[in-house]
Amino acid sequence: MPTHTDLPSDNSVMESKSSGSAVSGGGGNNRNLIAAFSYLGGPVTGVAMLLIEKSDAYVRFHALQSTITFGFLILANIAIGYLPLGGFTFLLSQFFSMVGVIVWFVVVFKAYSGEEYELPFFGALTRKQLQNLLF
Repeated sequence: MPTHTDLPSDNSVMESKSSGSAVSGGGGNNRNLIAAFSYLGGPVTGVAMLLIEKSDAYVRFHALQSTITFGFLILANIAIGYLPLGGFTFLLSQFFSMVGVIVWFVVVFKAYSGEEYELPFFGALTRKQLQNLLF
């Protein structure tokens, strides 16, 4: 059984792990987890992360991309419901939902892996809008 003399006498390991803010200062894994979390609830968690994180460009990119991408997919799915296309409306809605789930898995994996992955169209739009954010 280890005794207290077997443990390191200085707290350098603990200090290095606990320094910094909860979002941006905890190291690469923490910021990757926060970036992946910004996709969890689509635009809701994306906006929340934008309001919470003010300095980490990586987290802010993923938060805004989540807001724009999944906000669009939700609005498109709602708009499809109003199309008078009969059974085709249902199929189109299901297609958008399936695309949304697949995109969601990809971006969560990429964000957690540390990759600043830009989705086609939405990634470029995110980059442009990120520069214009007021908060």
